[in-house]
Amino acid sequence: MQEDFHLIFIVVIGTFLLMLLVAFIVASVLYYRRSQRKNFKAIEDLKNSVQKEILLAELEIKENTLNTIAQEIHDNIGQVLSLAKLNLSKVLIGDSERDSDRVDATKSLIGKAIQDLRNLSKTLNTSYIGDHSLYQLILMDIEIIEKTGEYKIFAHLTGHEKHLAAQHQLIIYRIVQEALSNIIKHAQGNQIDIWLKYFPESFHLVIQDNGVGFDYNVVLSPDQRRTGSGLYNMENRSRLIGGTFACESKPGEGTILTVILPLNSAR
Repeated sequence: MQEDFHLIFIVVIGTFLLMLLVAFIVASVLYYRRSQRKNFKAIEDLKNSVQKEILLAELEIKENTLNTIAQEIHDNIGQVLSLAKLNLSKVLIGDSERDSDRVDATKSLIGKAIQDLRNLSKTLNTSYIGDHSLYQLILMDIEIIEKTGEYKIFAHLTGHEKHLAAQHQLIIYRIVQEALSNIIKHAQGNQIDIWLKYFPESFHLVIQDNGVGFDYNVVLSPDQRRTGSGLYNMENRSRLIGGTFACESKPGEGTILTVILPLNSAR
């Protein structure tokens, strides 16, 4: 009887120790997995942080370059054209009405070039961008493009335009410029619609063209990455300010680009 009791006691103790061992192993595995997840998250956060810093550095370099170009246009090219226009006004011409008409036409063309350069200089200058609303800036770009006579462009404002943080407005505006540049280069359409939609919790930018469209998956494939660099730039810039970027396009059906920015991150 005593031997049976000892045997049962040993079995119980053994079972208990085995359960403790299993529990220890399970706890160790769970702790290891939790630590592993934390490490993966830390690595991912570090990766995102580094990528964000790289994007910010690239943006700063580009903005510095654009500011330099804007200053050069304003201080040098614009001044030279203004001087040429002034000198042309003082040219002594004969009585020929034809010569007079030619001089007047030349003065008009130089005046137009000066104004176009001034407008371009403003759109490149970061300080100027910060002093105007996003809608005003887009209207200025629309005016410049419409002068080519190749496109009909419409800007639509939905809701009450809200103030965005200076850097966020700059990046959204650069996305618009990138999109318009891509449309002009590749879309082969003649109409562009731009929507600025302000909701209580978010801001939506939508840009649509009636061009030839493209296969989104093909453009973003590894061997076509260079072709789709404009899309990558817009997506990276959207992510940089906490927004999301989407592109809808099919061959023959035009393209729709959408950027959604939470307004609580845009102040």
